[in-house]
Amino acid sequence: MEGKKISIGIVAAEFNYDVTYAMVELAKEHAKFLNAEIVEVMKVPGTYDIPFGVKILLSKKNIDCIVTLGAVIEGQTEHDDIITQQASRKIMDLSLEFNKPVALGISGPGMSRLEAHERVDYAKRAVEAVVKMCKIKFAGEESEEAKTKEKIEESGKEADKEKAEGWMTAEEFMDKLRKGKGKKRVGRPKKAREVEKSEKGKRKEKAPAGVKEKVKQTNEVIKEKIPKTEIPKEDVKEEKAKGKIIKGINNKRKEKIIEELKQKGKITTAEVMKMFKVTRKAVSIPIKQLLKERQITKIGEHPKTYYVLAGVKEEIKQTNEIVKEEIPKEEGKARILKKPKETKVEIKTKEGTKQTGDIPKTEIPKTEIPKTEIPKEEGKGKTGMPKKQKEIKTGTESEAKKEKEIKKIKKEEKEKIIEELKQKGKITTGYVMKMFNVAKSTAWIAMNELLKEGWIVRKGKKNETYYILA
Repeated sequence: MEGKKISIGIVAAEFNYDVTYAMVELAKEHAKFLNAEIVEVMKVPGTYDIPFGVKILLSKKNIDCIVTLGAVIEGQTEHDDIITQQASRKIMDLSLEFNKPVALGISGPGMSRLEAHERVDYAKRAVEAVVKMCKIKFAGEESEEAKTKEKIEESGKEADKEKAEGWMTAEEFMDKLRKGKGKKRVGRPKKAREVEKSEKGKRKEKAPAGVKEKVKQTNEVIKEKIPKTEIPKEDVKEEKAKGKIIKGINNKRKEKIIEELKQKGKITTAEVMKMFKVTRKAVSIPIKQLLKERQITKIGEHPKTYYVLAGVKEEIKQTNEIVKEEIPKEEGKARILKKPKETKVEIKTKEGTKQTGDIPKTEIPKTEIPKTEIPKEEGKGKTGMPKKQKEIKTGTESEAKKEKEIKKIKKEEKEKIIEELKQKGKITTGYVMKMFNVAKSTAWIAMNELLKEGWIVRKGKKNETYYILA
């Protein structure tokens, strides 16, 4: 490894080329002086792009190490700091990833153009550093190779010893196994059978007569010593008495709850808790029992639940159904025309005279739709449409009204937006929000519809979008 030439690859930035060109030439001269060879010079647009070029050269086998050259001159912003930090960090990561030394010959940040020309010597230092690192790497590789050779020699000596002693190597053993696969093996050798028979005979030898009796006696003694855990009768009686008391308390609470319901009509769990001054758990037991017995019924969803006597719920249902039947549907309403206004008209006659007279009022009779009685189903006391169908119809009608109102508002908004665009030329979503005092989502709806209809065109990027007339 001592006589081998170190092959170097250079990655230079074209930005500030008056500086980097001088750096490249200086690096070539110093590499010759150190008896190293520059295999390839790659030019990259700027110092920020150097890591990409480094990765390409590191993947090549004929390159041992790389020198990076660039000059980052200070500007009005902190742009130079960001470029140098990111480039240097990534260069180090790549050298560790490919296990090849990469030298940093980038001057900056925070320097002027004059200072950049003065610091051209950075190229010389980078070449020196990379050559030294390569030598360290080669020395480490040589030591590892020497160790592996020693291990191989030692393993060879051990194998020779084993052969002399009559041991088989792993390869010989595997060859014998492969050869023996074709042969059929029938039974086991005689020696192995004899040994197994002798062992079985030893196992089946009978134990002496007195041993079994002693084992039985010891088991009986152990059983006598372990006491049986029996619950005393007094405790059982107490537990039963407690259970009866709890049942009695729950029954009393049930009676009070029903009395309260008869007086008030409905009751909540919070009111029951206040009545008995107990927790929610204690109250839940009598309420659940009343629900099971069907004395009360639950109405409403979780936060607004309340309880009513079982008969009351049916009465409420019946009244609701009667009311729904009495209210006429919107579809079945007869259209009543408005009375026309009294207007005076001039009438021309043959004689030439004009006469004015009032048009007689036209009264249109109101049409009454007869109520259709729906026959009751067998086993059911309810009449009319099912509850779900009524809810769906009323919901759809209200939604249709809302949609009509929204469409009217949108038309007015669209007209105003188009007028504003004609005056100003361009407009943003923020301006539309201020115009109508609405949220962004509502402003978006109007703008999107105008886009679909082809009235306006969207321009600009994400945070700088604006609209123009098509």
